[in-house]
Amino acid sequence: MEAAMAWMRRWTSPAEVLGRNLLSNPYWKPIHEEVHAMQLQVVGEIPACLRGGAYLRNGPNAAHQPVASMHLFDGDGMVHAVRFHEDGGAAYANHFVRTERWKVEANAGKALLLKIGDLTGVWGLFVLAINKARHKLQIIPKCERGEDLGTANTSLIWHATRVLALHEGDVPYAIRVLCDGALQTLGALQKAAVEHPLAQDAFMALPHVCTAHPKRDPRNGELLTFGYRIKNKPFLEISLVSKEGKTLRSVPVEIQEPVMMHDCAMTDKYFILLDCPLVFDPKLMVTKGTLPFEMRSRNTRIGLVCREALRNGEEIEIKWMELRPCFIFHTVNAWDTEDGSVVMFVCRFETFNLGGFKGQLPQLFRFDLDPRTGSASQKQCLQNDLGLDFPKVHDGLLGLPTQYAYFVRVGKLFADPGEASSTLVKVDLQCCQVVGEVGFGPGFMVGEGVFVPCSKPTSEDDGHLLSFITDNEGKESFLAVVDAHTMSERPIAKVRIPHRVPMGFHGLYITKEEFDLQKNEGGGSTTRIS
Repeated sequence: MEAAMAWMRRWTSPAEVLGRNLLSNPYWKPIHEEVHAMQLQVVGEIPACLRGGAYLRNGPNAAHQPVASMHLFDGDGMVHAVRFHEDGGAAYANHFVRTERWKVEANAGKALLLKIGDLTGVWGLFVLAINKARHKLQIIPKCERGEDLGTANTSLIWHATRVLALHEGDVPYAIRVLCDGALQTLGALQKAAVEHPLAQDAFMALPHVCTAHPKRDPRNGELLTFGYRIKNKPFLEISLVSKEGKTLRSVPVEIQEPVMMHDCAMTDKYFILLDCPLVFDPKLMVTKGTLPFEMRSRNTRIGLVCREALRNGEEIEIKWMELRPCFIFHTVNAWDTEDGSVVMFVCRFETFNLGGFKGQLPQLFRFDLDPRTGSASQKQCLQNDLGLDFPKVHDGLLGLPTQYAYFVRVGKLFADPGEASSTLVKVDLQCCQVVGEVGFGPGFMVGEGVFVPCSKPTSEDDGHLLSFITDNEGKESFLAVVDAHTMSERPIAKVRIPHRVPMGFHGLYITKEEFDLQKNEGGGSTTRIS
């Protein structure tokens, strides 16, 4: 029966084309072994400001062969981490985040649960019906946490002594880096009860799922986050979390239709929401044979929420401004200006098809927003085909004016393996010019460059970029430490990884002080040593 279903799905699901490519693509194909290597080969010298800390990167990595179709966003969360020793050495571990989804399928020894790639065409409706029946008949084991079965595969943040693995379809999962570099899943955060949404004292108990891109204010430690729904109103809810991790307030936000809302932004004054017209509509599965998301022709709306009103429990009045239709996966940074307006830089798609990525290039744009008049304007910053995404800035300047931002050039990220490539790109936002670009030669693909400032920086860009690099033959993967000031082609250090590191999404550096503060909540599952 399952073999017949797999055959049918291969020929009825357009998303399968993307899935096949990913499972065989040398950059993206999953690995299955968890490794803990105590002493890595270091070429060059680890900078003193990195020692005692750790770099972690999250990404999708399917633990089991899918029955048939698969989407880029479907893989189980796998965290790869490099722990920098005080003596200049380094350790490595990779670890599946032990989500409820992962545990159910690990116990079964195969893929069981619904994925994005399954929701394509008329076949997707059939899969939905079969999935509900299998749950009802308990053919699929009941999960402890109900319907929130995210993969924890998208990003990582540090908040209130915890490292959190995030996916926008679930609550965060707490993980921990041990002193020897091993990784441990501590468990899912508690979800606030619907009838008493903020009554619990549990750490970061939210009444909604959590975006993979919450914004943590580096000045007061507040965390701004949101969660969106695609089935029932309210389609959007926002929350404010204290620096200690207590959810202070959650507020429903009225939007007219269910949309994919991946990121947000913040300034000193505002929490910024992105209502882009990538709309959820299950009828598309029948009428167009596609995934149930489609770009519509209506304008994109940018919403400004007053942070002081949110903090003080006052009535929330969102100031919405409109721009021509677009989709935004990632914001770069935003800040207030002296005249009361807001500047925001984003990686902007003119249009977006969730079913495939080739030929869709995000471009760097500047948005100017005036909450007093409700006017908004946008301007493309670089008139070329770079295709810039995965933006990073100095985290200490989030919400403040920044001169420099760092990107991955994604123009050939999903090209055929022989033609694929990517580089790290440094952009001066003040003059909108590329001021540095680093690649590692033919066949090497770079990941997001996480910026880490020097201990006593003399300029905004005085620091290093950390990025996993992998080749197209699966022979070499390493962590590159790049001088962010000079953007020299010669890395300061290369930390060689003992096996292939697939491409992933977003990373995080935790300092020695943060490493030592990690909350030890006991239990959990740890990467085995090999």
